[in-house]
Amino acid sequence: MTSARETMTTANCPTCGGPIEFKIGSSYLVVCPYCKSAVARTDRDLKSLGTVAELVETDSPLAIGLAGKFNGTSFQLTGRAQLRHAMGGVWDEWYAAFSDGQWGWLAEAQGRFYISFEKPKQTLPDFSKLIIGQSVPMLTPPFVVSEKGTANYAGAQGEIPYALVPESQLIYADLSGDNGAFATIDYTDFEPVMYSGREVTLNELALDAGAAQLPTAKKTPITNLGCPNCGGALNLLAPDATERVGCPSCGSLIDCTQGKFTLLKALKTVGEKPLIPLGSEAEFEGTKQIVIGFMKRSCIVEGVKYFWAEYLLYSKSLSFRWLVQSDNHWSYVKALQTSQVREKGKIAYYYGKSFKRFQDAQAVVESVLGEFYWKVTVGEKVFASDFVCAPQMISSERTNFGKEGGEIAWSLGQYITPEEIETKFKLKALKRPTTVGSCQPNPHQGWGLRWLAGLAAVIALLIVFLSISPDRTIFDQDVKLEMVVPEKPVVTLVPGIQDIPTTPTPAPPAESTAEAGAVWLSEPFELTGKQKFALSVKTTLNNAWIAVDGALIDETNGQVQPFDVNVEYWSGTDEDGSWSEGSQDGYIYLPAQPPGKYVLRLEGHWEHMNQPQTVHIKAEQTSIDPVFLFLALFCVSLIPGIMLITKFMFESNRWSESMYGSSSSGSDD
Repeated sequence: MTSARETMTTANCPTCGGPIEFKIGSSYLVVCPYCKSAVARTDRDLKSLGTVAELVETDSPLAIGLAGKFNGTSFQLTGRAQLRHAMGGVWDEWYAAFSDGQWGWLAEAQGRFYISFEKPKQTLPDFSKLIIGQSVPMLTPPFVVSEKGTANYAGAQGEIPYALVPESQLIYADLSGDNGAFATIDYTDFEPVMYSGREVTLNELALDAGAAQLPTAKKTPITNLGCPNCGGALNLLAPDATERVGCPSCGSLIDCTQGKFTLLKALKTVGEKPLIPLGSEAEFEGTKQIVIGFMKRSCIVEGVKYFWAEYLLYSKSLSFRWLVQSDNHWSYVKALQTSQVREKGKIAYYYGKSFKRFQDAQAVVESVLGEFYWKVTVGEKVFASDFVCAPQMISSERTNFGKEGGEIAWSLGQYITPEEIETKFKLKALKRPTTVGSCQPNPHQGWGLRWLAGLAAVIALLIVFLSISPDRTIFDQDVKLEMVVPEKPVVTLVPGIQDIPTTPTPAPPAESTAEAGAVWLSEPFELTGKQKFALSVKTTLNNAWIAVDGALIDETNGQVQPFDVNVEYWSGTDEDGSWSEGSQDGYIYLPAQPPGKYVLRLEGHWEHMNQPQTVHIKAEQTSIDPVFLFLALFCVSLIPGIMLITKFMFESNRWSESMYGSSSSGSDD
């Protein structure tokens, strides 16, 4: 293959005699700029393959003669072919001659660009065995079939490296792979040929805008600006991208290609008026977009007909986006590559996130208003499937072209509130939803983190409260409780009577059974403010008990606040091992006492009263009642259960609208 820089070959068009020029030594065909004949050069002479139609202007940023660089190799755009889809739309294929001698194909459709190169001959699957949405196992790396069908060569321009016959048919299958990989298999000839590459941006191609040398397609002006049915004005918002128009005055469906408005279908009634007026602008993804179309669609589920609305957004940088409104819920939708989604049963996977199948139905176009980038028709049907992982939803639409042709298109929807729509479009009084939306985020999601946050807040408040009103220790000491045994009585003689002693008072028995216990009185202490009185009794008991009867005595007025603290602790071993029961410590909290001087009286009772018992007594004034603390923490601990129930109820309401009726949302917590 000779270089694109070799000497140009000139000749005369066999149809009109005008001069034509083959600039690229390896090009096979050139379109005559005078009569539009597709002129092929053979080994002997030039041959006209027919006349190509005028190109439909697509407002493409590309042009013949543009130079660029891809993967370090320079190229120049030499030609362009325009193909007409079986459903009526068009797309462009640009041909790039690379400096290393190879040819590249740069496809342009709906603002996206795909560069590919012919691959060496290999075993390829039969066209009839390709299934839309499924992978092609014999190809490496793996590809998914996104579309298969036919198209016709509608127009051409410049130099082309193969024999393009005007209005000839192309049989093709488009494949999508990971990370933007793209491939096309051409089944037109007996031996299929595969072209593979990937999606690219114009920046990646490093195009030199000053290199264009040949004229591009000229935009065909619209000859009539009124509706052919009612005469109403039709002011196109995106004329370069529009294939069909729904008249806002009479609702008629109009074709707007080939330089004129052509009436396709006159409707008796105008469709529903859009909530967002056509021509409205708003910013999404950091780009200002304009509403150019409005569509009403429906589906029938279990005998019930449901309706929803779709608004088509357009910008030159992002191409097309959608706003979908259903039951007053809204979502912002953009297209995905087929390979980005893996569908398996009731689950679809998108970048590691799982989406649960929500609904399958046949979607039908009920009415259209404004402009659309494909030849939409009222009554147009696609098979739609929705998969939910709130607040997102991915959807597939399968279109049947007839006789082995079809396409699958995936899209990603992000939930957006009516309030956001009002703000973006400066609207007022949009209706609020009264039901749970299919991808509406669960307001009770993330309950675990919220509960932890609530618990942390309660603890923080308690800490702050304690720091403001700290505890005050009154005394903290060991107390020895013991029975007071009278000393041995002294024998005294009665005066005048020798050797006759007085009768002594008998001592208590060794094991006292008296009701009185060992008594301990504290030194007087001061209580200040309205704070609770807390007393702790700590012991070293083991297999024993002690009962402490206490009283807080106000020295000023003699009022007594009685209380008791019982402590017992038992332990041992048996055939099941060691065990213990009870506690060695006891606590009591008394209500706040009036300020003043007090004495603490403790009277102890225990099993072996003749043996002293030492206990550790701590008295303090405190601002927090542990019961209150326990109740506060208990109430906070109820929050997870409450939120779990409300979350479940929300999801139950969501999935009650699904034909699969699962309460599992598939969304992240």
